Amino acid sequence: MDMERVGEIVAGIKAINDGKDKTCNHGEDLAPHGIAGYARHAAVSELIENWDAAISEGRSLRSLVGDVQDVIVDLRKFRQAVKFRFAKEMDLKDPALGARFSPRLHAINDGKDETCHNGEDLAPGQLCEYARHAAVKQLLDNWTQALSTRHSLGGLIGDVEDVIAELKQFREAVNFRFAADLDATVERGLTP
Repeated sequence: MDMERVGEIVAGIKAINDGKDKTCNHGEDLAPHGIAGYARHAAVSELIENWDAAISEGRSLRSLVGDVQDVIVDLRKFRQAVKFRFAKEMDLKDPALGARFSPRLHAINDGKDETCHNGEDLAPGQLCEYARHAAVKQLLDNWTQALSTRHSLGGLIGDVEDVIAELKQFREAVNFRFAADLDATVERGLTP
């Protein structure tokens, strides 16, 4: 694969993430809609920033699409941490919850709440963790307001599964659109 093709692939992946490529995913629009769509867009945008260089350094597109699975795993860890930390408060509906929970939820996302994840570090350090952090930040910005309008945290935690579904849909779209390029690399490349 030559560098021109790398540029085409990265531009194509950005188009899929922005909902501008209708050739994949059976013509379904992947433009961000709703909180889960915006969270997926934030996570994938974080990944894409690094993919151009990674492909140029010899990583295959298949391995990069695997980064999406790592983000999904990290989102599930976040969801479990929130459920563990707020087990007794998941179904409360109180307008004061937004102000009370917001700093604590951000602390979990930033890896600064040691009480919630059985010693597992959720602080961003690897690419997938930064992508998860970007997605969760989108969710938390919405949750703070929703909690203030009598939604329960238990009801909002389902948004994490919606983001995971969006990420899976994105991954399938990239696999479909670039099936012929999944295993090609610049190092193996036909043209350096």
